[in-house]
Amino acid sequence: MAISEPTEKECEAWYSELGWHFDENNDFVDKNDDLFEFRKYEAYYEYVHFRIKDHLFRKMKRQFDLVQQPVSMDNSGDPADPKDPYVPQIFVSKDVPTNNNLLIIVQGLGLVPPGQWARKLFTNGRRGEFKYASQFPYIQKAKDLGWSIILCDPNHALQDQPQSETTRAWHVQRVWEDVVIPSKAESVMIAAFSAGTISTLHLFDNNRGEFINRVRGVALMDGATGEELFNYRGGLWFKNHSHAFVLNKAKGSLSNVEEVPGK
Repeated sequence: MAISEPTEKECEAWYSELGWHFDENNDFVDKNDDLFEFRKYEAYYEYVHFRIKDHLFRKMKRQFDLVQQPVSMDNSGDPADPKDPYVPQIFVSKDVPTNNNLLIIVQGLGLVPPGQWARKLFTNGRRGEFKYASQFPYIQKAKDLGWSIILCDPNHALQDQPQSETTRAWHVQRVWEDVVIPSKAESVMIAAFSAGTISTLHLFDNNRGEFINRVRGVALMDGATGEELFNYRGGLWFKNHSHAFVLNKAKGSLSNVEEVPGK
């Protein structure tokens, strides 16, 4: 017999009763310091990640002074409606328009929002995963160096349009045109993970002149290495200015690829 999904009120009551929170080590635990167990609490998984996302959003605003900014999926030039639930909401530092140095982060596919690399790492039953699950170490490093920051939102739910490689790449293109181009950033770094690497390669291929003028380096993590661009116009630039990190010999040996062990 199938078990019915808990209602929102039931989820709220369960969450409050068990006292779920991030402790001083940034581990997601209940009031008894027990970690989340997927098999035990599977029915509450999506609600838990809704609460984790909300917590991280508030923390990025408070700890790093980042702000949410809507980015339209069309190129009409009209301002995006911040109240439209189908408009992607990137996170940016307030100095993006004026800072010469800029870090852009593009995460992978799925339901991963800005500020996160992988949702499941928050709730996989292990301690010490926050630094791998969240983008906070990258944000902190950029802030320490005085760089401005853009956290993309390629996985935002769109109205009447499923997520795809095309929609993710188009979101990154819109961020580039609407936020990066008007800024004074002359030294841009891009860190892209998993499917975010494909979006970054599309950005390079469709904006090569401006991309080469502004971008100083690209980190491609556990995704495409850019090898297919090495023989294209501008490919030598990309080969010399990108570095790929791949898992367990997944992509073979290229001059710009570093293999990293799995956990």
